[in-house]
Amino acid sequence: MLKTIPEIISEAAKSLNTITAADAEKKCQQENGIIIDVREPAEFAEKAGKNTINIPRGLLEMKMLQLYPDENLAIFIHCATG
Repeated sequence: MLKTIPEIISEAAKSLNTITAADAEKKCQQENGIIIDVREPAEFAEKAGKNTINIPRGLLEMKMLQLYPDENLAIFIHCATG
């Protein structure tokens, strides 16, 4: 049976560690990390978070290794759906 997008997101969220944007910002400063906003460029341009970079979700896997090859880098992902 096909699942709805909210159902898929709910299942995925069970295996993820989620934190607030403020906590992610603090951890980035402490651990030399980055916050990646995976929304589309137009959404990012409307309201971008402080110290975030934009890599749209459809390009994330292709660009991550090119831009951030350090496997020890703390990476936080932000999206519109949480």
